[in-house]
Amino acid sequence: MFRLLFVITVIAVINADPQNIAFAENLETYSKANHDFALSLYTKLAEIETGNIIYSPLSIHVIMFMTSIGAVSKTLDEIIKTIHLTNIKYSVEDYSAMLKRITDGYNNLKLVSAIFIDEDFNVKDSFLAKSNLSPFWVYKSDFKNKHESWRQTINMWVSNKTEHKIEELFPKELIDANTALVLVNAVHFKSPWVYKFYEINKEPFYSYSKKIQSVKMMTLMHDLQYYHDMHLKYSAVELPYNYYNFKMIILLPDDKDGLKSLEKNLVNINLNNIFKQMNEYHVSVKLPSFKIEQSLYLEEAFKRLGCSTMFTPRANFSKISNKGGLYVNNLVHKAFIEVNENGTLAAGATGGSVSLLSLPLPRTKVQFTVDHPFLFFIVSEYNDIILLGRVLQV
Repeated sequence: MFRLLFVITVIAVINADPQNIAFAENLETYSKANHDFALSLYTKLAEIETGNIIYSPLSIHVIMFMTSIGAVSKTLDEIIKTIHLTNIKYSVEDYSAMLKRITDGYNNLKLVSAIFIDEDFNVKDSFLAKSNLSPFWVYKSDFKNKHESWRQTINMWVSNKTEHKIEELFPKELIDANTALVLVNAVHFKSPWVYKFYEINKEPFYSYSKKIQSVKMMTLMHDLQYYHDMHLKYSAVELPYNYYNFKMIILLPDDKDGLKSLEKNLVNINLNNIFKQMNEYHVSVKLPSFKIEQSLYLEEAFKRLGCSTMFTPRANFSKISNKGGLYVNNLVHKAFIEVNENGTLAAGATGGSVSLLSLPLPRTKVQFTVDHPFLFFIVSEYNDIILLGRVLQV
């Protein structure tokens, strides 16, 4: 029985003007699939994980799209449904264009993929051609006789592509003599803020465990996009990154112990609707600097989402190879993020109008103090969710 090992090393984004309306609509449809998948996966991870969470929905989506290229029958149906592509015209070309839109023109985000194939395992050329969605490398490997050596080689490749932020992605037990191929998606994101935080003081953070931590609290006062939802009881603020091609969105519950309620209502939250309802306020932001590194084994979360066949001998990946017995042995995701006064470093192993001239009105002042558990998103200028996480303690 051969095993497929799919590994994700985090982050990705979007950026290129569509050539026509139909093309633009396709890109927006894929963007919505990414959004809906991101939130549905989060609900399952929040059920499983007990601490901080950090992952890249887009990176995982890319890996699963690549996996779907090789799948047929029930295996394909479950994957497509899980990544919310059921009602979409399946197009490798359009999906590749979406990724190109994310990454073109900026140096702050890098997205690369690779496939490591055992030398005795024949992969169909059609699968390799269609899997070339982003910068893509193919390596012939010898897992059967030198799996430990190749495990170290793959770990080194991931480390180099993430500027050494993701080390030892694969523990020894994940790659063995039965491994047929390994799919890897590596992402690196680094960007300063548009508006730099100017003060750092020690202030309290009321963690999820009811402990009060003394943390480095960054301060910023500026005109920012802000929204408050009185019904679901949370506030949202937008912190733009350099060039305005990416932004961090923070969702902060009104109550210090309100995160669980916010998580339960996440299915009722649409980031695009939040963006439409945001208005510019003069916001005084206090945000703790934080750093999270996490490995996630996603099999259980995917099973809870209804995608289980690919992890069993019943899986059908006949578009990858004519050799039967292929199934996904592990789906691993590792992510790293560091947020400080200078910006964000993350890695993981995607009109105009004419108005009457008037004097600007004074901005309403708002206090946004992030001193208790919160959710954060890094999204592209097209509102694709690149990174999603929660902070329970700093």
